[in-house]
Amino acid sequence: MSRKCSNCGAEVHPNAQLYVLRIELYAKAEPLELTIDDLLADHTAQIEKLIEEMEVLDAEEATDEVYEAYAFELCAKCRRRIHRMLKQRARAHKVE
Repeated sequence: MSRKCSNCGAEVHPNAQLYVLRIELYAKAEPLELTIDDLLADHTAQIEKLIEEMEVLDAEEATDEVYEAYAFELCAKCRRRIHRMLKQRARAHKVE
């Protein structure tokens, strides 16, 4: 069985460690801010437009807009490089 790094394509020796990188990409749910005008307005036209857009939308594409997950097997060299990059970005951008 061939063991290759998903990132660089290098062959990974059978006794060498492979690393799994899992990535989840999903829509962030945030509370809606509604006003009294929003609640009193007639949204029929907007709803009909959304329904029309959804009817032509590919099911897989629609699902991917909400949630996607990926997994990659990495060699030690790529793991170190990606680890450093992610650490730097995590320090710069705190996500809740």
